[in-house]
Amino acid sequence: MRLGAALLPALAAAGLVCFAVFAGVRAEPLDPTLPLHFSVGNPAGPAPMEGIDAARSGRAQAPLPRQPRVLWRARVPGTIDHSLLVDQRGSIVAVGSPPHLSQLDSRGRLEWSARLSAPPAAVVLTSDGSRLALGSGGQLTAFDAKGKLSRKQTLGLPGASVLAAPLPLDDGGLLAALGGAVLRLDASGEIVARSVVDDDVRSVLRDGATLLLVTVRGDVLEWKPPHRPAPRGSFGGKIDGAALSAPGRLIAVVDRTRLIELKLATGTRHVRIPDGPLVLRGPPAITPSGTSRVASIDGLLLGHDATGRETLRVALEPAAITLGDAGVAAAQTRSAPSLLTDGEGSVGFVRAGLDAGVVNAEGEIKSAAGAACSDPIALAPAGPRRMLVACRSGLIWAIGD
Repeated sequence: MRLGAALLPALAAAGLVCFAVFAGVRAEPLDPTLPLHFSVGNPAGPAPMEGIDAARSGRAQAPLPRQPRVLWRARVPGTIDHSLLVDQRGSIVAVGSPPHLSQLDSRGRLEWSARLSAPPAAVVLTSDGSRLALGSGGQLTAFDAKGKLSRKQTLGLPGASVLAAPLPLDDGGLLAALGGAVLRLDASGEIVARSVVDDDVRSVLRDGATLLLVTVRGDVLEWKPPHRPAPRGSFGGKIDGAALSAPGRLIAVVDRTRLIELKLATGTRHVRIPDGPLVLRGPPAITPSGTSRVASIDGLLLGHDATGRETLRVALEPAAITLGDAGVAAAQTRSAPSLLTDGEGSVGFVRAGLDAGVVNAEGEIKSAAGAACSDPIALAPAGPRRMLVACRSGLIWAIGD
């Protein structure tokens, strides 16, 4: 009896804590026989998000092909307008027009295709394996791996001309930026924090536990919800994407002519590629040692280390030369997906009208005969010695050894 009496205060306190926790959760009425399960940790798969990882490094987890060749080709029902995603089973997720989200298996066979109510502007895999499509008007639609609709909601924001690629978080949530509005969602889709910055956000990244926002004009802010985003530095010009080159260091192509690294601790800028005749296309891809890989619009692949020393220069096109104004304007309209790197120093690439391929650590180009289209839109790793090329027309090639 004495032991039971001693336990009563503790049990009462535990009951109060449970009541307080559940009272603060905004959710539908719960069936006590159906517990909720949320997966946490980084999303699994070779390509769960744009830029491959939360650092937007463009670095494949497994080696790229050494002697690339076409393994198979497939087509999705519609166009492909954004990056391809690849989950841990090798399933491939594509979005495009008419508004759809489609999934192929690892051999290119269509598993399912679902119509979307609005054109998607980005797609991402979350920790629990959900395929989440986000529209520029804030429409959010989620499907499970079998194509079943699991969530549909509107984030209540006006349409935005700039939508940064969403960032899945290791707690199962999501960081999204539409124009200058930034939102943090929890694993259930609830908005748990929001803020507004005075410029459109181009990139959202994570440096360890630190959330970073990079605006179109090159300002970098750190966001620690519920506080407002705080300035950490500036690239000093317009950017078209950013990546982490090392902890505490961001790198981006600035004004299409310079490659600049920003040290977040001090806000100081270091120029890897200075102003010159080349027109560059970002974001850069980053090797494990922190060296950068970036291509010019006319097909010159450049590598630089942290000191700005050039480590690689390879022409990806037969005539990668400096262009005049007319040539620059024409080249800027051509599709050129972001580069890939791997732990062996190889670089995956695809250029409009040319076979996709790999540049090895020695600077040799190995092309996959027949893997060419006039409108390449995406390049993604797909497991050991494999990568995928997608064309806006809806064609997908699997390339491997």
